[in-house]
Amino acid sequence: MRASTAAGTRHPTGLLVAILVTIVVWQGALSAGFTADDVVSLARAARLEPTPWSFRPLSAVIAWRIEYAAFHLQPHGYHVVALVLHCLNVLALYLITIRLGGGVGAATSAATLFGASGIAFTALHAASGVGDLLALQLLLVATWIHLGARNRVDSVAPWIAAALALIAVLAKESALAWPFVIVGIEFLAGLPSPTLRNGTAVPRTHVVLPALFVGLVGVAWMAATVGRGATSATGAYAVSLSPAHLLTNLSTYLLWTVQVGTPVRDWIAAPDPAALAVGLAVVALLAALWLVHWQDPRLLRVGTLWLLGFALPVLPLLHHTYLYYLYVPWAGGALAAVGLFAWLAAPAPTQVARIAAIVLVLAFVVAEACGVRNRERATIAHLPADRTLRDAALLHNVISGLERERLPAGTVVGFVNPSPAPRVEPTPGASAPVDGRRPYYPLESVMEGGRTLRVFLPQLGYAGCSDTIPRSWTDVEVFLFEQRGYLRRWGRGPEALRREAEWVRDARTAGADSVTRTP
Repeated sequence: MRASTAAGTRHPTGLLVAILVTIVVWQGALSAGFTADDVVSLARAARLEPTPWSFRPLSAVIAWRIEYAAFHLQPHGYHVVALVLHCLNVLALYLITIRLGGGVGAATSAATLFGASGIAFTALHAASGVGDLLALQLLLVATWIHLGARNRVDSVAPWIAAALALIAVLAKESALAWPFVIVGIEFLAGLPSPTLRNGTAVPRTHVVLPALFVGLVGVAWMAATVGRGATSATGAYAVSLSPAHLLTNLSTYLLWTVQVGTPVRDWIAAPDPAALAVGLAVVALLAALWLVHWQDPRLLRVGTLWLLGFALPVLPLLHHTYLYYLYVPWAGGALAAVGLFAWLAAPAPTQVARIAAIVLVLAFVVAEACGVRNRERATIAHLPADRTLRDAALLHNVISGLERERLPAGTVVGFVNPSPAPRVEPTPGASAPVDGRRPYYPLESVMEGGRTLRVFLPQLGYAGCSDTIPRSWTDVEVFLFEQRGYLRRWGRGPEALRREAEWVRDARTAGADSVTRTP
């Protein structure tokens, strides 16, 4: 293991390749804008709204305030920070693979599979993804320190590792799984026995005590700070421990890990019953390989434990099944994939295995890069198919349109669309992105009830969005908004009503609607 570590640090070419590939795949994320979730964090960072320190104080409070002080309302800086953190996670996974004895080739492959995976899409295109990025960074560094401290468990290093994992909980709650993952790694992954600095072997229970202690502290913190209402039966974060739900959710996430190159894997953000076959096949394969005795199963076993361990906290969620929830677990998935290849290629000559590994990793990178580009370009009803990009496009268009008008301070604005388009987001279980039950305004969700204006244009007031001009809007500056957020100024009172009538008459005559007609 020490020889592999030395080789990895003396010859960092593989690491540089992995980081370069990561940057190339994700360079498009640097031009992304802000999402609706980002607006909430911006309002708190700007101290326009109170910030609850009990909720993710590291990522939701400290990180956002630092970034806001540095970049204010320029999204580019936030996305540069996100890409840098992602590259640091690639570095940390590379070093962990080396420390596990995987060698430079295995470390390069694992780091590249993680760095280039489309699973990181939302974390890198939404500034609010900083929580996942920071949490994984701390968890990987904690794990690297823990693995290195196994040969000197009488030092303070195991406690430093555990402390970093505890800090990760302040960035993302799912980091609470780390102590359990570490226990699994120690007792199930086939690692050699831990030792004192003089070489004396010690029980594995000795090396996991710091992790278990901070795990208890983390659980206490969560119990004291997380409200019960959020996880109630009807809450946004409602949970279910039904075996059928847990298995279906797990199968959905496992399916997404093997859907290489698929642009929008989480189009319908709900457990997919059709994924059961693939999910059960993946579980059966991992279980079978677990029982097979072969030369060095550490990468496969550590990766599997990490993948499943960090996926467990999100499996009970009823209404939230998202691809970015796999960001932290996929670090283990990449390790497991490399371990699986090592087992399959074991009988082959070394050169053949090496060439096959390069070809497979290259094919993975090309497929995922194409998937990322397709997701960035995919549109539905003339809007980006991806929600984060849709939010960013709408927010940019409406703020730019209002800035061009140079409205005097104190002006209250309202947005009208007499012919709203169908929904562009599917509901769980829907087969197509159409829902005609009521008018749907993508812009309305981006405006956040006026919060967006308070952040970007605080001199203006917000009246809302509607399909017709309400009678109460007598003093409201009315804008026609097109599906993509482009604006046309209609004025106030009688003038706005006249323009609305003309628009409806022209739309009926031409058979046009707001989807294809730009103001």
